[in-house]
Amino acid sequence: MKYTNLDEWIEETVIRDLEWFRNIKSEYTRIRNDHGGLLSEGYREAHEKADNFLRNNCPKYIARDIRFGATDEDMEKMFRRDAEDRKTNLLRRLEKKAGNILEFDVYRNDNGGLDGRVTGDVKSVSVTTIVAGGYNIQRAHYRTLIN
Repeated sequence: MKYTNLDEWIEETVIRDLEWFRNIKSEYTRIRNDHGGLLSEGYREAHEKADNFLRNNCPKYIARDIRFGATDEDMEKMFRRDAEDRKTNLLRRLEKKAGNILEFDVYRNDNGGLDGRVTGDVKSVSVTTIVAGGYNIQRAHYRTLIN
């Protein structure tokens, strides 16, 4: 999808993050409840499987929120706050290199980040989001480059 401003990207990002959260929470609940009752032998094993699922599929802070019963509304607020922080940081970096933004021509890449071109009153810059990680990095993450 092509964006003409960061607000469109933020809205889509929050929707995608919330959908991801709902899927993870649903699967966690399904695995956790897949036993014969509170006193059954499978109870502990089901909870261990559910915890392993969270450990392997989401960051610790999200796993904690799922375990303690975070609602969709709680998570939407958190995702929206995170997206706004990323927007503020990205705009600050863009304005530092390009000046006042005159044209914003970016799209969501396959990684879920932004790629494209931003034209400012000082110069035009390219925006590229890459997956970073490798030696001495604990887990993969996204990095947005502005050149």
